[in-house]
Amino acid sequence: MMQKLKDDFSKTIFGMSASEAWEKRICVSCGEPVSEENLRDSKEIAEYQISGLCGHCWDHIFGDGE
Repeated sequence: MMQKLKDDFSKTIFGMSASEAWEKRICVSCGEPVSEENLRDSKEIAEYQISGLCGHCWDHIFGDGE
């Protein structure tokens, strides 16, 4: 149930569900390839696993926290 809500939300906002992004190993927002090597830290890895957003897009959308 929760995954469907996340997928519906990301599909509405980005045109692609988080599940689709995970299957393709790309960012749900920018479409760039995502791997543990190009995610900067464990926080970015965890966020990608939750939302499908790469670290760069997360920072762009929500700010970098600084």
